[in-house]
Amino acid sequence: MRAKDFVPASKPRNFVAKNQKTAGAGAHKDKKRAEKQGDSKHKKDLIPMEDAPPTAKGERMVKHIKKGYAKDGKLTDKERSIAYATAWKAHNSKD
Repeated sequence: MRAKDFVPASKPRNFVAKNQKTAGAGAHKDKKRAEKQGDSKHKKDLIPMEDAPPTAKGERMVKHIKKGYAKDGKLTDKERSIAYATAWKAHNSKD
């Protein structure tokens, strides 16, 4: 007997392919595109931080960043949050 006689031609001989429920991998999601459109999986809401780092330099940095954003008009919560987060990032990177 030959190998052809044992395994029918219509069925795959690969164990993984034989037990596979669907054909091929599913379509991959374009993560960068989804993030730009706001469809990110773990999207966090920006909560404005109202505490500047406990140094005079941190307070000056926040004031300067807010002043830069205020040139456009009204300061939004996101811009305020960015100002505080930037000051804290600079403060924590010195350690």
